[in-house]
Amino acid sequence: KLLRVLEERRFERLGGNRSIHVDFRLISATNRPVDQFLRHGRFREDLYYRVNAFSIRLPSLRERPTDIAVLANRFIARYCAANGLPLDAKAFSPEALTRLHSYPWPGNIRELESTVSRAALSAPGRVIRDTDIEFLHPQATVTTSDAPPRVPTLAEAERAHIVRVLEGTAWNKKE
Repeated sequence: KLLRVLEERRFERLGGNRSIHVDFRLISATNRPVDQFLRHGRFREDLYYRVNAFSIRLPSLRERPTDIAVLANRFIARYCAANGLPLDAKAFSPEALTRLHSYPWPGNIRELESTVSRAALSAPGRVIRDTDIEFLHPQATVTTSDAPPRVPTLAEAERAHIVRVLEGTAWNKKE
């Protein structure tokens, strides 16, 4: 039915008997290798050739590291605007940007956006430090030791966050 709509620009509603003409443009995206699915018979060839009239390949974030700082700054401005703060209320330290650049970003731009939001939320002051950045996939971080990274317990993560906030406020509990 989808092929018919793409070719004839007409469809019938479920239970209907009248043909409806539609004028649309189809834009589709995937994070899967469709050409491999095509070769293995897991994607219909006729559908592929109808929807693949014009193809744009957007490289992953790890393939374009120069975009990381630009996107991170855009996401921090969006976070500030959404929370009623001035757009320059939060900024990254050079060490934090270096840490963002050294991460492989398996979750791509969505992971970067959530990482930036988390860092902005947990950073006690105006400057987001490298210690304020927590990745979704800690096993994907670049480690210098041969030991596998250990995921902290909830109590350890909570304590570390409380200590970070207290250090950022000079141990002023009221703040």
